[in-house]
Amino acid sequence: MAVLSFVSCPLYLNRDKFFSSSKIRHAKRCTNQFVPISMRAASNVLVVGGTGRVGTETIKALTRLSSQQLNITISGRNERRAQSLCHTLRSTAPAHRFDFVPCDITQIESLTSLFEPFDLVVHTAGPFQRKENPDALLNAAMQTNVKYMDVCDDLSHAVACKQLHEQAVSRGYSALISTGIYPGLSNLMAADACQSIDHVHSLKLYYHTAGTGGIGATILASTFLILSEAAVCYANGDQQLRPPAGDAEVLDFGGRIGRKTTYLLNLPEVTSLHNIVAPNANVFAKFSTAPPIWNWLLLATAKLVSPSILSNRDAMLKFSRFSLPIVRFVDQLSGARTGMVVVAEGRNTHIQFSFEHESLAACVGEATAAFAYELLNSKSIPPGVHFPEELNNDVRKNIIKNASLTANFCEKKRL
Repeated sequence: MAVLSFVSCPLYLNRDKFFSSSKIRHAKRCTNQFVPISMRAASNVLVVGGTGRVGTETIKALTRLSSQQLNITISGRNERRAQSLCHTLRSTAPAHRFDFVPCDITQIESLTSLFEPFDLVVHTAGPFQRKENPDALLNAAMQTNVKYMDVCDDLSHAVACKQLHEQAVSRGYSALISTGIYPGLSNLMAADACQSIDHVHSLKLYYHTAGTGGIGATILASTFLILSEAAVCYANGDQQLRPPAGDAEVLDFGGRIGRKTTYLLNLPEVTSLHNIVAPNANVFAKFSTAPPIWNWLLLATAKLVSPSILSNRDAMLKFSRFSLPIVRFVDQLSGARTGMVVVAEGRNTHIQFSFEHESLAACVGEATAAFAYELLNSKSIPPGVHFPEELNNDVRKNIIKNASLTANFCEKKRL
């Protein structure tokens, strides 16, 4: 998920002065640049929230990634939109089968029977913040022994799912949580960077999205909900709770994004990376957006609107949908470009990964599809409920490769 940023006093960083050598892979800009990868025939995949922008892009990317047939079922409450999407997909991806099944994920008792025919459930129905029964879909999938993954960007939701880890291990069951682009791909980049450093003393994650990245109301609602939460950070391994949208810092993202002011927000990868990858380090995540008007409007919202209102899920969803015409207009002006910079610093080594894509929606779909492919086919994912950074080296590298095929991806390193 991408979130929107705010204005404060900046601290300037120049990323290039820290690194003396670089490896850069530029994207192939054709429409269908995914390298076909063999998958077993007729895997049955259910995409929950498949009519949303993230779900739709995930389905498109997964069909490009697979060289063998997939049976993909789109679930949701909007049958008309789903049938229209199925019609389009049957034309653009004729090697695969597409169907629709109505689903209201708040009706928990119906989930087990819904999931039973499938090999994999992909949960893309955000926003994930303030959801009741956050582990309901994972629990239902585990009861039917159907592999599960989500694109959760909420710490409380992720923690609730992670609590099912021991139960999953005892059942020999595998699931992935907080996949996608960020969190998701960013976790893998951070894990790879830290792996090359003996003593990590800081792990910094910076994200940028122009407008809503083409995703629309869902990302706006998520942003408001996250604004009601203190940002979890770590200083020398100790947890700190800092004000959301604080600690402004200017970073050069490079490429077509350039220098942007970034701000703290609360995301699950900070806690999971602290627990799994860098337990004694300084760890935080910061965000920026464009155009600047988003900064001004959302900074005013953070200062003037009570957290009790911002944390009201129903109210924020309604407000975001009401604002959708304005959001779409601004998105047309700003574009949907997104970028990441992940910096791991040790005593003598600094490693940086950079990522840039022209569309957040498209690259979230590509990253989610890369995780889905590995979960469907890899024999190297052990039982349990796993964050991305818990995957082994080979699986991580496969996902990074397939998630960044249409992006500009760069590693810079100074020994």
